[in-house]
Amino acid sequence: MPQNASSWWPKLTAITWKDLYQTFQDRNALLYMFAMPVALSLIIGLAFGTGGDISIDEIPLAIVNGDEGHAQDTDDVASNDGGDMMRLGDIYETAFVPSGDA
Repeated sequence: MPQNASSWWPKLTAITWKDLYQTFQDRNALLYMFAMPVALSLIIGLAFGTGGDISIDEIPLAIVNGDEGHAQDTDDVASNDGGDMMRLGDIYETAFVPSGDA
């Protein structure tokens, strides 16, 4: 049998106010709630930085088409600025299309 709101609401608000009062009276709790997340974000941001000079738009990708039956997929990728696709340089990712999977 569910209780009506008049029986549990005063208990809930009393517990909430008690916990808020205790939290804001404790300076260490305030430090952990506000200063520590800022400090941790600062430390992680300084440790990892901006991630280098590689932009998301220009990540070199090598595609190996071992299937040779459906070259349409690789032609679509290579048609997007094909000159850069054929230039050899630093390759950061490789996609291999095995035989029969294209």
